[in-house]
Amino acid sequence: MARRRLPGTAPQRTYARHGPRRHVIRLVNPLWYLAAFLLALGGQVVGTAVAAGAWDGVRDASLLSTTEPIDAGDASLAVYTDILQPDRDVTCTATGPDDDAEPIDIPEAPLELTATSEGASWYLIGFLMEGRDELTVACEPSDDAGDSATYVAGVAEGVQDRANVGNGITWLATLLGIILAVAVFLSRRRTRKEGDS
Repeated sequence: MARRRLPGTAPQRTYARHGPRRHVIRLVNPLWYLAAFLLALGGQVVGTAVAAGAWDGVRDASLLSTTEPIDAGDASLAVYTDILQPDRDVTCTATGPDDDAEPIDIPEAPLELTATSEGASWYLIGFLMEGRDELTVACEPSDDAGDSATYVAGVAEGVQDRANVGNGITWLATLLGIILAVAVFLSRRRTRKEGDS
């Protein structure tokens, strides 16, 4: 005789010995490869944008005369000129306050950047990521000829930190994309083996 259910009561559920069956996402659809690619690509776009935003601080930094020592401790040092001389090899150095301090070569600017100060345009030609205090900046052409250009410097804070954040986002997204792609490959291969058996 069938057991009658009282009105308003929920039907009884019968579970297997090991409890209710769990649904597991199986990454077998090839579109998951596209998702992995978009994850890595999106991370690179975001990371690049974050790192590029660090240069806003370089552009907006107050420009200082190079005739006096410049304090750039815990910051970056940017060197500008009012006249670009692409046909001449202009090198810039930064020297500390000690009498026996060796000049530090300031690397060339990694990108083209123009800053404006009091209506004048200044062009970035050198950039030292890790600055120091009391640096004396000097720039001169290697041909030892006369130089009518003027050089100034700017101190930008947080450039290294923001660049590191941007690079971290890029690497993390790329790593996650690779992990997802590998997981899709293994899941699809497992599914094919189960189908053959």
